[in-house]
Amino acid sequence: MQSVAQPLEEVQKIFCRTPGGKKAGRLIQHFTQYASKVYGFSQMVRQAKDGRKQPRIKAPAIFTVAFFGAFFCMESMEQMDRWQKTGVFRQLVPKNIRLPSHDTVRQALMKWDLKEQREQHNCVIQRYKEQRGPQKESINGWRVTAIDGVELFHTKAYRCPECLTREHRDKTTDYYHAVVVAQQVGGNANLIYDWEMRKPQDGVDKDEGETTVAQRLIRRMAETYGKITDVYTLDALFAKAPVIHAALDAGAHVVVRMKEERRRIMKEANACFANRLPDSTWEERDGKGNTVYVQAWDEEGLAQWPQVRVPMRIVKIIRHTNKTVIEANKEVFVTDVVERWIATTCSSEKADTQTIAQIAAARWDIENIGFRNLKTFNALDHCFVHDSVAIKAMIGFQVLAFNLKRLFFFHHLPASRHRDVPLRYLIDEMREATRWVSLHLYRWVWEWGLSTA
Repeated sequence: MQSVAQPLEEVQKIFCRTPGGKKAGRLIQHFTQYASKVYGFSQMVRQAKDGRKQPRIKAPAIFTVAFFGAFFCMESMEQMDRWQKTGVFRQLVPKNIRLPSHDTVRQALMKWDLKEQREQHNCVIQRYKEQRGPQKESINGWRVTAIDGVELFHTKAYRCPECLTREHRDKTTDYYHAVVVAQQVGGNANLIYDWEMRKPQDGVDKDEGETTVAQRLIRRMAETYGKITDVYTLDALFAKAPVIHAALDAGAHVVVRMKEERRRIMKEANACFANRLPDSTWEERDGKGNTVYVQAWDEEGLAQWPQVRVPMRIVKIIRHTNKTVIEANKEVFVTDVVERWIATTCSSEKADTQTIAQIAAARWDIENIGFRNLKTFNALDHCFVHDSVAIKAMIGFQVLAFNLKRLFFFHHLPASRHRDVPLRYLIDEMREATRWVSLHLYRWVWEWGLSTA
């Protein structure tokens, strides 16, 4: 039986002759032009800085390799070296610039200028706001942002100054890093607006919690971007008065999932709903095309949450999902019933029950689109360099690549999503195209705008 695998040279020849290969070459060229023209990517490359003393390979080369490594879904520093040896990055830097090894990239990331990197991220989000991106991605006119936390990686062998700690019953200790993310949800682009690492314990205090970081993110987003979101959708962990007040102070509402039935406001709402029919019902389709029959009860002006300075509105939702499952090799029709409770500061005059339900459901985008893509494809859960500065720098590159990638495919090329081609396949093709296209991509990555400056 003949092997399915083919020599790399033969695969490249076949790839170059296919329409898909030509398309991939045009895509990577188009992306570099779009990123530089619209979001100033070439300026980011030229302004890249790190703290090394008289380095042989300058920061712009490090920036280019680290960014496109993240853009092409690099899984490790060793993979970066393999890509470099096979010519993946050669078209992206001028011919007189030496490409860095993964050891050089590690050393540079440990001294990376995080302030400059943060300003570059802010410029992308500001430009997105100027183009009315948040409004285009809204839910019934509401610009929605989700906040949630995720653990990156853990180890028992090494600890850096900013590691969080977790002790087990067997007296062993995990050292890990975790990040809290604010992401636009409910649309197609789903940009990451802001992110911040959780801080380790200080003396006898516990490690910083996600709710504390969430408050800081909400305040910083308002200071940096102004009015970029109308409502924050949150998990039950963030159902705390300080988080709600931070959102209100920033001029935004909250839609937060509720779980604790012992809360007084939950008991008050349950008493209101106990002996009455649903206030509204509707039918919808879930992500798999199953029919969902929804019943909803809605009550506002509830004051049994004394820590919160405004009355709250409680929405109870029961979803009946009709679907077919396989049991004992037979198809069986079943109805899955799920009950959800939602608290919000939005009045019924501004947002009806169905809109609140949609905003609450959109919170899952941060896990299904944000965390899943970043972990599965961008190796967010991989420790490229276990150094506090390098970890933040690498996350910064991954977030920048994630945002520009989604802006390119979902805002600039929306038709690409109607061809049923997974985004990961297009990215793989674009990476392979950089090895053979003769388009001098570095002119857009490094030099665009110099003649007009």
